[in-house]
Amino acid sequence: MTTDREILSRARDNVIDLFPRTKATFNWKNTLDEELSLFKQGVYTDYDFDGIIKPEIIRQAKKIIEEELPLLITPPEIGINDDGTLLLEWAKREDNSHMTMFSLMLNGTEIIFSLMHSGDIKEYGAKLHTKNSIKEIENLLNQYFEKDINPKRTAAR
Repeated sequence: MTTDREILSRARDNVIDLFPRTKATFNWKNTLDEELSLFKQGVYTDYDFDGIIKPEIIRQAKKIIEEELPLLITPPEIGINDDGTLLLEWAKREDNSHMTMFSLMLNGTEIIFSLMHSGDIKEYGAKLHTKNSIKEIENLLNQYFEKDINPKRTAAR
């Protein structure tokens, strides 16, 4: 006989499978941190990757996610490139159907980034991972991907 606990557990698993984790979790930083912990253990189950991610790349990603990026932005998707570098990617479609995408590639020491808005490349570059380069990235993310947690403010804009 199936217990209530087993039924609830299966129902929870089914709901989780319906929604991507980075979109359904309010604190996206915790979700990505868990993913990075799996990467550190060599677990890439959800990715088409069979190499090794260097520890310095995981450390860089953890530092950026945990300490340097703002929480109140749209959650990024995380990916692994063929060479073991990590990719954080933000994407959103505006009401007028314009797409905005921001890609951030991490290789352990540098930050390679590009911002596309309405079909135009607005910003791109490769910089050493410093406080100044992170501030630049943070400003771009706040400008294009900040979550507005106050709907009244949105209407007033």
